[in-house]
Amino acid sequence: MYGETNVPAGLSNVTAIAARQDYNLALKSDGTVTGWGYSQTPVPAGLSNVVAISVGYHHSLALKRDGTVVGWGANGYGQTTVPAGLSNVVAIAAGGTDFAGTADSVGHSLALKSDGTVIGWGANNVGQATTPAALSDVVAIAAGGGQSLAVTLRSRTARIELSNHSPVIRFRTFSGHKYSVEYSPDLGPGSWVALPGGDVQGNWPEVLVTDTNAAADADTRFYRIKQLP
Repeated sequence: MYGETNVPAGLSNVTAIAARQDYNLALKSDGTVTGWGYSQTPVPAGLSNVVAISVGYHHSLALKRDGTVVGWGANGYGQTTVPAGLSNVVAIAAGGTDFAGTADSVGHSLALKSDGTVIGWGANNVGQATTPAALSDVVAIAAGGGQSLAVTLRSRTARIELSNHSPVIRFRTFSGHKYSVEYSPDLGPGSWVALPGGDVQGNWPEVLVTDTNAAADADTRFYRIKQLP
């Protein structure tokens, strides 16, 4: 009806897409964004270095490589007015609905930061933009019509790989936190020893710690990850 299925001629090198209601966005490999359909088609002039996109009911968000966010489209509830100073963003989500029966959609926006916290702005008539006080260690977000969701990962899940016969412990971290990787030969309470270079600063989303002492050690080794105060 509004040309939302008429993909622009010559559109190529697309790495991500987003759609909602009657408009679409495409993120290209060169970091630019193309929009078509209705309402939000005028992508801001000069928008570049984009790594992620999201669309709400009548507004759009773009995450740039430097961790900042750009918003455009309907802004009756401040959903495209990005909070001043917002940075270190690693994921975005745009939501909204017309359930209020207004000419301007009731939209809200979310941003996930590298420290695992979430920032919300825009319509908040049912609390959809108010982040719960205790919410932390978030790894994924989603925005619906009048609700928001977050996935948290409080345990330090990890996987172990081999590189040149040395175990490499790969695990998720959050910026602003410090972690320690320790090993034990038998899981005894007093047998845990920190790995050389095992104290690391969080650097979303993952860090790698290599056990360089294990190559010459034929015994079984157990590992654990601790978040330091």
